[in-house]
Amino acid sequence: MKQIDHDPDEHRKFPDYGDRQWAKKKFGENPTPADLIYYLLPIAAVAIAMFLWRGY
Repeated sequence: MKQIDHDPDEHRKFPDYGDRQWAKKKFGENPTPADLIYYLLPIAAVAIAMFLWRGY
């Protein structure tokens, strides 16, 4: 029976790219729930303003 050669780096973690890298730059390694609120606050403000504007 032949032994299968596995890549020694098969389970090595790769560096983060894209949104994860952006979030780490913006909020650091350990983001808090307050960071999520500060991130979503402008989106909520625009949504509320559009909802009120639509009513008039």
